[in-house]
Amino acid sequence: MVGWNSHVSGSLRATTASPLSPEPPYFSSSSRGERYFCSGCGCPLWFRLTDTDRYFIPWTLLELNEVDRRRLILAAEIYTETQPAFWRLTGQYARLSGKEVEEMDSPCQLAH
Repeated sequence: MVGWNSHVSGSLRATTASPLSPEPPYFSSSSRGERYFCSGCGCPLWFRLTDTDRYFIPWTLLELNEVDRRRLILAAEIYTETQPAFWRLTGQYARLSGKEVEEMDSPCQLAH
């Protein structure tokens, strides 16, 4: 999934809890989600949707080999109304505005 939030950011959807113990610090960035970060350097780690307990993890945090990186598939482009005019992606996948994303009953619709 690619989100447009002042820059392009790619993330993977995960449905399991934080793999770190203790859980890293976070702040509630909205009524819908929490943003986790490294307590040592402040680097952002992932975003969690609180109502569905789904995690969106930047793919760059994962230790993937070249074969696994090539298997990643773009499923959706979200918050497209903030996409810069000079940057257009091509392909067959969902393109959703922020309003469309926030009105979804279930975030798993992004993968369909």
